[in-house]
Amino acid sequence: MKFNEKQAYTLGFMFADGHINKVNCISIDCVSVDIENISSTLYSLLDWNVHKSHRDRNGVMCQPQTMLYKGNKELALYLKKHGYGPNRNGNLALSIIPKKAKHMWFRGYLDGDGCLYYNKKNYLRQLAFSGPHTLDWSFIMNNFDGFYKHSNSLSCRTSKLDNIVSFMNYIYPKGYDGVGLYRKYNKYELML
Repeated sequence: MKFNEKQAYTLGFMFADGHINKVNCISIDCVSVDIENISSTLYSLLDWNVHKSHRDRNGVMCQPQTMLYKGNKELALYLKKHGYGPNRNGNLALSIIPKKAKHMWFRGYLDGDGCLYYNKKNYLRQLAFSGPHTLDWSFIMNNFDGFYKHSNSLSCRTSKLDNIVSFMNYIYPKGYDGVGLYRKYNKYELML
């Protein structure tokens, strides 16, 4: 299978916030506002079905959620074979992405499981990714300077502005181009 840049973004986002179940249904579950902001890109991979819901945690209403889902046995089996299954493998997942589209995969992954922290008062700038404790962070640490696995092993991060700029310039070579969550790009701009 070959994937274009928008599909690579979707696969990166799916690596973060997606799931493939036992009957080969592929799904992405996220807050509704984010799904709405990137839906045209997500639909480049599949013609998703949509389920909207509201959840509460301990009696507190959370933001509305949207789940995109689609049964596609061929794609599901292919993705499971390439690191998108229950035992996620970032290096294997990246192996199916063309070199010219890898930056978009990382952009999708940032939008799904990445966070940019900025505290002007304390001069804190940080780019962090979260994931399951079983995730091997080498797919980040081998591709970008200055990232380290946090002691809890649930995150990989950097606090050096040069490393953040290098990563963001890689995933946004021409600045924000309409693909991805603008709120994350905007947070990066505030750091500069």
